[in-house]
Amino acid sequence: MPEALQQLTWVQWVEPDVLISLLPFAAAYLWVVGPQGRKHFRGSAPVPAGQLVAFLIGLAFIYVGFGGPLDVLADGYLFTAHMTQHALLTMVSAPLLLIGTPAWLVEPLLDWRPTRGIVTFLTRPLIGSAFFAIMLCLSIWPPFYDLTELSPPAHFLEHAFYLIAALALWWPVWSQTERLPRLQPIKRMLYLFLNTLPMITPLLLVIFQTHPIYPYYDHTPRLFGLTQLGDQQLGANVMAVIMHISLIGSFAVTFIQWARSERALEPHPRPQLRVVPPLHPDAGGARRS
Repeated sequence: MPEALQQLTWVQWVEPDVLISLLPFAAAYLWVVGPQGRKHFRGSAPVPAGQLVAFLIGLAFIYVGFGGPLDVLADGYLFTAHMTQHALLTMVSAPLLLIGTPAWLVEPLLDWRPTRGIVTFLTRPLIGSAFFAIMLCLSIWPPFYDLTELSPPAHFLEHAFYLIAALALWWPVWSQTERLPRLQPIKRMLYLFLNTLPMITPLLLVIFQTHPIYPYYDHTPRLFGLTQLGDQQLGANVMAVIMHISLIGSFAVTFIQWARSERALEPHPRPQLRVVPPLHPDAGGARRS
């Protein structure tokens, strides 16, 4: 391991730029959903604790990906670390941010016609899936990958568009507003299932390569005993695993919610009344005698 990395502690690896960006964002969210902030929004209501925690955890995962050791390893050392960043951003943070955003906070954006048009277009199931698939393919295409590693502005734009594409992808699953609602449960499960194929295909092309395809790593230090090819294959596998955990987990949650709603709609069986046959007259006479 390079000496510069050995000398760094976890505290020294903190990225002040990321922290400065996320903390005010978290503070603004907490104020808006609090009693003083939400009174400025039409139709607002108290945010359940679970929803609030989901949003804050989503922000925390952005920091884990881009504000600590993982970011140091991703920028110049390990393809695996870079792919883990992308997976955390798109498969963990994006759905949590959607879950944690109350409908009354989103709907003012939909009142403005240009915003409503853009959001409506991007969140259509086929458009959102295609947008994300394009970003995924671009992010692992060697010429584009090297460009983003060598150009900080290109790298920032890649992550920004990746997050937008992920929000578009997850909107039909985790939307909180009835203005642009999530899909019905059966369609939602089908949507999640069908999205596994376009996500895994480009990653398989990287996993089954027999030689390194990213020139950027030709001269970077090798860490943790990983060869350049091994790092490349491990990174694609890590992203594929995290993607499928997120998709399968969302599928399972949707299935459970659907099963519960169907059970609630079932009519409760009426209690069966036991009919006791009347006694035969002769039987009564026999008892009296």
